[in-house]
Amino acid sequence: MSRREASSTVTASTARTARPRRHVEAGVQLDGHATNGAHGEGSAAASRRALRCVQLDGLHIDTAMSWGDSGPLLFLISPCGMDALPESVWQFSGPRSGPRVLVLGGVHGNEVTGVMLVERLCADLESGALALAAGTLTLVVGNPRAVELGTRGSEPHADLNRSFTAKALSANGPDTYEARRARELAPIIAASKLVIDLHATNKPSDPFAIAFADTPEHRELCSLFPCDKLLLVPDDVIGGTTAGYAEAHDSIGLCFESGWAGDLSRVEAMRVSLEAILARVGVLDARLSAVHPQAVYALTDAVLLTDRGFAFAPSRGERSFEPFSEGDLLGIQGETELRAPYDGVLMFPKVPELWKVRSPVAFLARMQS
Repeated sequence: MSRREASSTVTASTARTARPRRHVEAGVQLDGHATNGAHGEGSAAASRRALRCVQLDGLHIDTAMSWGDSGPLLFLISPCGMDALPESVWQFSGPRSGPRVLVLGGVHGNEVTGVMLVERLCADLESGALALAAGTLTLVVGNPRAVELGTRGSEPHADLNRSFTAKALSANGPDTYEARRARELAPIIAASKLVIDLHATNKPSDPFAIAFADTPEHRELCSLFPCDKLLLVPDDVIGGTTAGYAEAHDSIGLCFESGWAGDLSRVEAMRVSLEAILARVGVLDARLSAVHPQAVYALTDAVLLTDRGFAFAPSRGERSFEPFSEGDLLGIQGETELRAPYDGVLMFPKVPELWKVRSPVAFLARMQS
C-alpha cells in the first residue's frame, strides 16, 4: 500500500512513518444509548466522566466512562501507550459521533481481495472521494509481512487468524510475528463496535458470510454481503479469530469469504456491500442496498489430521459447500473410515501444503432449519 500524507481526519501508520495518535471523539451507542464525544459537554445532571484504564487480556485501553440516567456508558478514547497506530493501520473520523468500525483485509497474506478493498477505501477516504458521515472507520492490512510474501502466514503454518487467544496475547506470549501482530491489533479490535474481516478460500467456493453469534442484528448485517449463504461458526470449533475476539469483547464480529483466493472479480461487489453495511450502522450516509436471502449453515466439527495420516475419499475435499449425506465416506484416517454423521456440507478443505498434524484439514457443517 502506498504511503500517503494524512488529512485532518485520518491517522495512518506504516512501516516507515509513525504519526501521532488521534483521540477519537466519537461515542458508541450501547444498549440504545448514545454517548457524547470525548470532549463534548453534556448535562451535569445526566453525565459525569472519569478517564480510566482497563485491561483486556494483558492489553490496556484508555476509556471514558459516562454515567447517564440509565447507568454507565462506555466508549473508547484511544489505546493506552500507543504513540502511533501500528503498521498498516489507517483511521478516519467523521464530523459527528458514531460507532467505531474496523475493516481488515490481508489477515491471510495470500487472500488479496480484502487487501485490494482496504487500499481502495483508504485512497478514496484520503482523497475525499468518499467521506464519513459519523463515527470512526479503521482500515487494516492484517498481516503485512505475509502480504508481501504472498503467503497465508509469515512462515509455514503461521496463522494470524488463530492468534487471538489468551496464550498468544499474554505479556509472555510467543515471540512470533503473528503473535506480536495479534497483540498490536487486539486493542483496536476490542475497542470497535463492529469488526469486518475480509477473506478468501484456498480451494474453490461460493462466496459466503460468517457470523460468530446468531442474532437478528448479525443476520441483518450479513444479508448485505453479496452472497446467498451464511455460515455460523462457534468459537469452540474455530478459535483465536479476529471476529471471535471481537464478540468476546461485546462487539459484532463478521467475516466475508469472497470465494477462491485466485478470483479477484468480486472486489467491486464487496465494496458496494461493505458501504451498505457502513451506511446501515451510520458511518456513511444512507444509500440503497440489496438484501440477499441466505441459506444458513452451522459449523459443527473439525476433521483433524492425526499421526496416522488422512486421505479424502475420491472426489471429496475439492471445494467448500461440497454436499454429503449421512453415512457417506468422507475420508480415511489411518485405517479408519470417516463417515458423515448427518446430511451436510464440507467446509474449508485445505490444500495439502497447509496440512499440519493435530490441525484441521476440513470442517463439517449442517443446514439450519
